[in-house]
Amino acid sequence: MSRKVISGGGRLSINWRPGRYGKRIRPMKRARHKPRPVLDGFLLVLNTVFIASLALYLAIAGFNVARIPVYAAYGVVLPLFACGSLFLSPRGRPAAVQAALFTLLWVAGSAFLFATRNEMNPSTHNHGRPPASTSRPKQAETPLALPSGRPALEKE
Repeated sequence: MSRKVISGGGRLSINWRPGRYGKRIRPMKRARHKPRPVLDGFLLVLNTVFIASLALYLAIAGFNVARIPVYAAYGVVLPLFACGSLFLSPRGRPAAVQAALFTLLWVAGSAFLFATRNEMNPSTHNHGRPPASTSRPKQAETPLALPSGRPALEKE
């Protein structure tokens, strides 16, 4: 076995063996997919609208449960979702377009929700008290009879 010593300044040497490095298995390069700008743009807009609607849903749920103003919850939740989506998406022009869409939905949505804040009423699931006229059961005109036919005892 022949060894060649390559010195790089006198003291440091690197041992090199012929044939050792040329037979490494290199990873296969994947073929690039064909660009589909229309489909990619459609999916980008669909993703952005879905995330904005999810943020709006959570804002409305927070309003109904904890009385958090919808515009405030939407203004906080949407940028968090947008940052997560932009962090997971590939870099480049689509990410810039998605960031612009998120910014537009964030500003326009928060402004709209702030403008309509007085028209929003929280939904209540308790139906409240009935009107005063129907709050008491009506008194029976005649005393109730037992199944045996005897009249029931009346309270005096």
